[in-house]
Amino acid sequence: MTAISSALELLNSYIASNDEALLAQLKDALLECDNTDSSLHDSFFKQCKKEFGEKLWNCLDGETQELIIGSFADFEHQKKNKLNVSSSFSSIASSFEAELKSKIFNDFNTVIKEKIDNYNEKFDQQYVDALTFGNFVPAAMMVSKLKYMKSPKGISKDLRSFLEDYWDIYSLSDDNKIDEAFELISVRNDNAHGSTNKQYDQWQEVKEMTVRVLRWFIFSCDYFN
Repeated sequence: MTAISSALELLNSYIASNDEALLAQLKDALLECDNTDSSLHDSFFKQCKKEFGEKLWNCLDGETQELIIGSFADFEHQKKNKLNVSSSFSSIASSFEAELKSKIFNDFNTVIKEKIDNYNEKFDQQYVDALTFGNFVPAAMMVSKLKYMKSPKGISKDLRSFLEDYWDIYSLSDDNKIDEAFELISVRNDNAHGSTNKQYDQWQEVKEMTVRVLRWFIFSCDYFN
C-alpha cells in the first residue's frame, strides 16, 4: 500500500467514525505523504484547485482538500499500474460527506443528542437510533433531513431552524440537487463496499458530479457567497 493509499484509508475511516484516536495516525500518514514527494502533492493540489475552481476550493476544509488530493493521486497511481480504482472513487465521493458533517451535522447532532428523548415519531426513529446506539448517522440519512426541510416536522423542523439564519433552505432542499447528492453517496458506498467498482473512463464523470454537489452545498450558505 502506498503512503497516499494509507492516508486515504485513514481519512475515510475518520470521516465515517469521527474517532479522535485516528487523528494522530492520520497526521502521521499525511506527513509521510508530504515527505515522500512534496512536489507531487503540490502538483495535485494545483490540479484540484483548478478543476474545482478557486472559490469553491478555498471554501473546503483542509481535511476535505487532502481527501480530494489523495483521491486524484491514488487514481493516477492505480491506473498507471492497472489496479482497482474503487478507493479513488470512494474517496472523492466522500468529500461531500466530510463537508456535510463539518459545516452542519457535527454541530447539529450535538444539539439533537441533548434533547433526543423529544423525538418519538416513527419518521425520526432511524435517525434517533443511529445517534443513540452508534453515534454515527449515515450521509444518506442526513441528506434526507435536508430534503424534508420544505415541509418540516420533527428533526427536519429543528434542522431548518438551526440553518435558516445563514443557509438557503430552498436551495438545500431542492429535489434535483438532493437526488444528485444521493447518487454521489451511492458512488461512495458502492465503491467502498465493493458492490460496484467504477472504471477508469468514469473518473471524469464522478469528478464533475462531486464538483456540482459540493458547489450546490457550499454556496447554499450565505457565508461562502
